[in-house]
Amino acid sequence: LEKDGSLYSCERLVYPEYRLGNLLDAQLADVVYSDRQRQFGLNKRNSLTDQCRRCRYLFACHGECPKNRFIKSLDGQPGHNYLCSGLKRFFAYADPYLRQIAGQVLRHRVSQLPSTSVQVV
Repeated sequence: LEKDGSLYSCERLVYPEYRLGNLLDAQLADVVYSDRQRQFGLNKRNSLTDQCRRCRYLFACHGECPKNRFIKSLDGQPGHNYLCSGLKRFFAYADPYLRQIAGQVLRHRVSQLPSTSVQVV
């Protein structure tokens, strides 16, 4: 989101071809769920290297920003993210802690559910 209200698909791709619209002229939901943004997401997904598609952390980074995809994968495919090895190290380190936090959040949510009693008639 730029100061003039322009919204782009990616903060690193602030170019006319990635401009989704302007929030001064359009509703946020209309811009975010536009065909143009959907196509950006599809292009991002469809351009992943095979190495990226096989990665256990794909759910977390989704290949990261397309602007950072300029090296070759281990398989020799062009368009791999140059931050990949660092992101993998971070996710591997953070994984057990994030799982612990997620478990605590889920337990808290379950404990906050209203108790219900079933009456048999």
